[in-house]
Amino acid sequence: MAGPRHGSLMLAILAVASVCSAQQPEVLTGNGAVWGSAYLLGGTPVHGRLDLFLSDLRALAPGSELWQQDLASYRKNAGTEFPLGDEAEAAFACLVGLHPFARGERTGPELRLGAYYALENPSTFELHRKTGFPYDTLTSSQTGGQYIVDSTAWDSYRAAYRMERVGIEASLVFRLGNGHSRWNLFGGVGVGGGAVVNAHTTVEHRSGWSIGAPDDRWEMQRNEEDFRNGGGYWASGFLPMGVGFRLARRGDFLRHADLFLEYRPELLVLGGNALGSRTVLGGAWLFGVRVRLRDRET
Repeated sequence: MAGPRHGSLMLAILAVASVCSAQQPEVLTGNGAVWGSAYLLGGTPVHGRLDLFLSDLRALAPGSELWQQDLASYRKNAGTEFPLGDEAEAAFACLVGLHPFARGERTGPELRLGAYYALENPSTFELHRKTGFPYDTLTSSQTGGQYIVDSTAWDSYRAAYRMERVGIEASLVFRLGNGHSRWNLFGGVGVGGGAVVNAHTTVEHRSGWSIGAPDDRWEMQRNEEDFRNGGGYWASGFLPMGVGFRLARRGDFLRHADLFLEYRPELLVLGGNALGSRTVLGGAWLFGVRVRLRDRET
């Protein structure tokens, strides 16, 4: 899922974290913030769909020839959705942690700060129509009985709004387990915000027909339009939660490294674009590497 650019970023983060973890372990004395961990996360958004309407399409796809047809006989969201050509979704985050409430030997919760990127398809609109009719009549040479060969004609219109989100995020994470535990659980609360970029709407029309046995033939045609949309802003609140696994209890680097799985339910607000202000419930599944920047953790 991650391309060469993301692979290079991961190697760079791990190299920096390895150098940091190899330094003299920090001793907690007195009060004040201390370093926590460095994080690199990647995964998939899981947003609930934000339905579009014909009024939205006039703003997102102005001048579309496909939507100029008579659509009175079509049904909204009737039938199976068909995918558009490029619907991959992905999310990445690069974070660094601090313990702002460290007191003596206790670190307290970790404040994670960093950058967030997501490629998402939060909005869809679909119309579907299907009709069936007899295609031919076969007569049995054995019994003389007649059998009708059925045919089905169908066509669908679909629009999908696609966008990229770039911005920053901050989360306060509480962790169960100490620095010597192999497994640890964590949960917390976070906020994020930034810009919506590279937004566009794809409109597609597919039509076809199929003939039943004994012919078993079918045919499909496809037309597509793409419209660039203006940018906007986004803001979110989320609840990071997950489980981590420490790779080793010994070693200069591995004892500082965890692999972890994080799920973050999210309330996302989009605004400043052709859709106006919209709210989407969703989240993301993220898999990541965590590297402690200090030895002690309580």
